[in-house]
Amino acid sequence: MAELTLHPMTEADHEATWSIHRDAFRDAVVRKLGRWDEEWLHEAWQSDISQGEVLEVRLDGALVGYVQLVRGGGDVFIKTMAVTCRGQGVGTTLLGMLKDMAAREGATLTLSVYADNPAMALYERAGFVVLGQEEIRVRMRWTPPG
Repeated sequence: MAELTLHPMTEADHEATWSIHRDAFRDAVVRKLGRWDEEWLHEAWQSDISQGEVLEVRLDGALVGYVQLVRGGGDVFIKTMAVTCRGQGVGTTLLGMLKDMAAREGATLTLSVYADNPAMALYERAGFVVLGQEEIRVRMRWTPPG
């Protein structure tokens, strides 16, 4: 695979990152809420990304996704992860990078995913285990070896 890198999100890529988020989550939001309200959800997203650390995911320099991390208490919570290219190993590589980072920090990785999200299989292959279900979301954790 080409080179995958992580960089702090820049203001210049704010709207492109929103576009990736919208495309990644539109179907799930419509399934859960029955509609998509672009203006309201864009405002909510802008407020939400002010929490934690937002990293751009770049493949050979091109913006292909983002990940939002919230650190605390020996844990790194993957609040949001979205990529534009599926089936090319980007998600697997990105999770590997996040696991390496967490292991260096001596931290666990946790995330919450819609129960019907096909990405659950990716997380399970990456070694995440189910902690429990909260309404329509499943909470998962990866613990570094040792």
